[in-house]
Amino acid sequence: RRRGGEEGEREEERARTPVEELLAGIWAEVLGLDQAGIHDDFFILGGHSLMATQVISRINEAFNITLPLRALFDLPTVSELAGAVEAEMSLGPAVQRPPIEPAPRDGQLPLSFAQQRMWVFDQLVPGSDVYNVPFAVRLSGSLDVDAFERTFNEVIRRHESLRTTFATEGGRPVQIVAERLEMGIPLVDLSGLLQPEQTAEARRIAARHNHRPFDLIKGPLIRVCIVRLSELEHVALVNMHHIISDGWSIGVLHREIVILYEAFAAGLPSPLKDPVIQYPDYAVWERLWLQGEVLEAQLSYWKARLSGAPPVLDLPTDRPRPATQTFNGASISRHLPRPSLDALREVSRRNGVTLFMTLLAAFDALLHYHTGRTDIIVGVDIANRGRVEVEDLIGFFANQLALRVDLSGDPAFTDIQKRARETALGAYANQDVSFDKLIEVLKPVRIPGRSPLFQVKLVHQNSRKSELSISSLKTARFESDVDVAKFDLLLNVIEGEEGLINTLFYNKDLFDKGRVERMLAQYDTILLAAVAQPESRLSALMEILADAERQQQMTEREEFKDARRRMLKDLKSRAVKAPRAKGEVGL
Repeated sequence: RRRGGEEGEREEERARTPVEELLAGIWAEVLGLDQAGIHDDFFILGGHSLMATQVISRINEAFNITLPLRALFDLPTVSELAGAVEAEMSLGPAVQRPPIEPAPRDGQLPLSFAQQRMWVFDQLVPGSDVYNVPFAVRLSGSLDVDAFERTFNEVIRRHESLRTTFATEGGRPVQIVAERLEMGIPLVDLSGLLQPEQTAEARRIAARHNHRPFDLIKGPLIRVCIVRLSELEHVALVNMHHIISDGWSIGVLHREIVILYEAFAAGLPSPLKDPVIQYPDYAVWERLWLQGEVLEAQLSYWKARLSGAPPVLDLPTDRPRPATQTFNGASISRHLPRPSLDALREVSRRNGVTLFMTLLAAFDALLHYHTGRTDIIVGVDIANRGRVEVEDLIGFFANQLALRVDLSGDPAFTDIQKRARETALGAYANQDVSFDKLIEVLKPVRIPGRSPLFQVKLVHQNSRKSELSISSLKTARFESDVDVAKFDLLLNVIEGEEGLINTLFYNKDLFDKGRVERMLAQYDTILLAAVAQPESRLSALMEILADAERQQQMTEREEFKDARRRMLKDLKSRAVKAPRAKGEVGL
């Protein structure tokens, strides 16, 4: 089905040149469409920054050019982009990144830059569960437990990262890939318990499963458990260490579970082809490619971008900050309905930005309200999968980027969106430098109890990309408590069919629940104000928040007074009604 225009292909929508034809095919593949018209806007069709990265990587490979990511944002239709592609082709072949090829297995396998960050943390804080990556799914229907176990073992066979442990050889960390790893999946039967006790016990089991630390030396670094609630109700608990996985990997895992389970449950063989390369091949390639001029060019960008950056963002806290960083977390969630999401998408489209850029602009405005700062740095995750070869691999590719946005000059919200856009595009173009390498080179001021460069983070997820959907089973998320805080604040925004779910994870050693609830409500207020009046100045948005906070305080004071009056009235009523002992004087 074609989206973004009328059904069916109009004559003026057809590709007129081989370049347009190939571009339209790339768009359709990435966007999951049957076809794309040459005048359809990529972002109206459902594209976002992550998909844009995939499109550009395919274009550069197909045409042997080096087209920047910015080109797709500036020229968001096939017909417009085709001109830029043809102009690049006229300059001659580009110097491309070398292909990722299988590396020899007869020597040491180095860690990727991302893995090295996790390994160093584990050396400093051994036995920590901070970088566990758990998820849980409720499965309704007749579950074939044997097929489920076979499914996971086949996924483990397919991906070397899931068979990897870590050792030190010659003073350096190395990857050790087991040739074979067969995992038995334990089954915990709670079917004999009554429903309330059953749910409570399932949550306790999930919590223990989520927080049990991994041993990077012994492994394995993936665990799976099934909790049986009844013959037709189960909960699957999965946990991996971040050093072998990331958010994108969970999507890959979900897709392979669906395909393999449905095949095995039907008595069929695996329909999946084995990956051509594996994660250790990527780690070897990365260290060969990201050095010399390539590395220096990207480091130069970050040195200039982050020069003079403030070392910390001083958010008001409810308790003194501990001397060392703690990870005691909790979370608060709010829901923005679908009409608000659609309106935010439209505001973003009109201003030539993605929804993520609008979410970042609103988050920057919120942080300005609470700190008074106009120089804001927010951390974000980047998938770092700019190569087609690694899109279907499970492994730790993700990197962290520091997005520094200038809010000086009382800009309109539309201007904040544009500043967020320029910041994001510049960061995306220089995303290969690992965060730890950046810290090593920049040497920012390290303050005890705070993470370097940024202390707040924004994560934007499209929930449609990571759902586990098995045709013979009804699936749903099984919610378990998340009580790990890697940052002072982390705003997680999930974009789904029902709207936006905004969740603010916070450090309980710093913030009270009430303060975080108010901050999350204020974030929603900024988003809705951006929809209603996108040209509003930052100062006007701050006044809206201040008015809302004053109103909230007045309401809370009146509620407190009402509660106090009711309490006193109740006490007086009880005293009057209570029988008095002989000689007792009444009130």
